[in-house]
Amino acid sequence: MEKHIEGFILDMSSEKDNEVRLYIKDKNNVITKTKFMHYLYLVPDNPKAVSRIKKALESDNRILKVEEVEKTDHRKKINALKIYPVDQKSHSEFRKELKEVGQTREEDISILYRFLVDKNIYPLRYYDFELKDDKIVSIKESKKQENPEFRMAAFDIED
Repeated sequence: MEKHIEGFILDMSSEKDNEVRLYIKDKNNVITKTKFMHYLYLVPDNPKAVSRIKKALESDNRILKVEEVEKTDHRKKINALKIYPVDQKSHSEFRKELKEVGQTREEDISILYRFLVDKNIYPLRYYDFELKDDKIVSIKESKKQENPEFRMAAFDIED
């Protein structure tokens, strides 16, 4: 069943690998999740070895997918590998191993920040979320341009 929600992201978390949980503030305070694959880049020390390194990485069971991409580094085009790890634990383990064959890039960006950047999402802006079976299918910026309303409470724990 598909449904549409107009709201803003109040908070985010990542409890499972390759899954982002969003806390969306609308009339009903919706909690939903979406699949999102974390990745990092490898710029090989030897640019001619990109294909050989790619084949070696594809046979590693800690890696879901490897893509050859062209990136710009200081206004110079370079060939790099975009590597999708199976999970966060694998990401941390093989990151050190990759430094033996080249430079790793963007490996320290958390999955939550990566999600926001890749999806072009900004805090406290309204978005239209399309959900199917309580999972996000698409996110589009809403035309609604008002400030979100918050309910606030405060208490003092001192004597």
